[in-house]
Amino acid sequence: MTKRHWLYLLLVVSLAINLLITGAVSARWFLGRQPEPPMAWSVRDLPLATRQQLQPVFEEAITTLVPLRRSLRERERELGVVLQGKDIDQAALEAALASMRKTSEAYQREMHRLALQVLPTLTPKERRMVMHQLMPDRGRPPRHQRPSGPPR
Repeated sequence: MTKRHWLYLLLVVSLAINLLITGAVSARWFLGRQPEPPMAWSVRDLPLATRQQLQPVFEEAITTLVPLRRSLRERERELGVVLQGKDIDQAALEAALASMRKTSEAYQREMHRLALQVLPTLTPKERRMVMHQLMPDRGRPPRHQRPSGPPR
């Protein structure tokens, strides 16, 4: 093969690799990353069979909790805009905080509903494992009674 043929072959291979990479990146960008089901992180230490049994409950919760989580982030951004102004508009601050409180309460209510569905189905040992994830300081002395040292 001549030098020209090698260059054409190299060009075609390079183009194919670039199209493959572009397609993979575009697919990831368009499809996005599937959000982790709410509270799924709290059951990571549970046995696989238990996690698989709970998966449909968590998947169902996505439809309600993900939009609420998104709305809560939007309320945080709105509050940030109000706080970053040179002068704080009292009415805008009150409205932003009220909106954030309302969304936060709705999110918390749905999280509690999910907990009411999941926790009764677990064994006492599994509930302790989940409790350790949800409340990691459980069983530790209050902060004012702990030895001083660098924060964890």
